[in-house]
Amino acid sequence: MDEYLSEPGTDFFMHSITQVMSCSAIYYSRSIFSTAFEAWYFYGIPLLLDTVIFSHAVKSTGKRSQRYEVSNSSLTHSR
Repeated sequence: MDEYLSEPGTDFFMHSITQVMSCSAIYYSRSIFSTAFEAWYFYGIPLLLDTVIFSHAVKSTGKRSQRYEVSNSSLTHSR
């Protein structure tokens, strides 16, 4: 009680500031985490899937076009 009488309001002020800072830090860290999770969930995973599908499609079309070129050249040779 003597501390409050010697410096009135200082401890309460510091306590309220630290409480507000800790609450805002928890809130902001939680919001940053949820934002990062939403960004990964809505943009990262589809982008990753698109990259895998696109690379697989490019590989398969590359093979297909090579096959077509080979068959086309054999057709021209047979003629």
